[in-house]
Amino acid sequence: VRLADAKGDAPAANADPASLAVRVLASSTYTDSGAAWDAELDQPVLTSDDSSDVGDMIRDIQAGHSGLRHIPRNGTDAIWAYGPVEGLNAALLYIVPTRDVSAAADRARQSIWDVTNQQLRLAATASAGLMVVVVAVALLAARSVTQPLRHLAEVAKGLAAGRLDMRAEVESADEVGELAEAFNAMVPELESHIKV
Repeated sequence: VRLADAKGDAPAANADPASLAVRVLASSTYTDSGAAWDAELDQPVLTSDDSSDVGDMIRDIQAGHSGLRHIPRNGTDAIWAYGPVEGLNAALLYIVPTRDVSAAADRARQSIWDVTNQQLRLAATASAGLMVVVVAVALLAARSVTQPLRHLAEVAKGLAAGRLDMRAEVESADEVGELAEAFNAMVPELESHIKV
């Protein structure tokens, strides 16, 4: 877009913003009119339902400032994003209906929500799997300690019942294995005390 006076000419540097109009140089809704390539371009005046906000935008463009405004266009709330294009005495203006921006934001929010839920499900599944592995390892570790102790308890009950031929199996070199060795060393001493 470019700023122009009532005749369509470039405005003077000190021109009153209220007397200026915004003229469209190019649009994304181009249609081929069949005009010659060197024909004078049609530069329609860009209008809005709210002329005060357009006036504020014109002041910003005159001052070389960029901006973002909510200005109705063709009866629909729209977002106008604009900024000067240096050296061309023009500005780039992009008008997007607010419903389009809201729809894109809603799609992005839904996409983030879906990914977050997927990650939570994955984390829950991984945690449950990890807990199963930890419980299985804990049960195996507990069994490796309690099973030799149970066997040692059975041997002790057999000795108490007078079966002096029973011996504890030494399956490991840890404390339980040392206890089984000590128990087995105690049985011959016990036999010698009983014979005396």
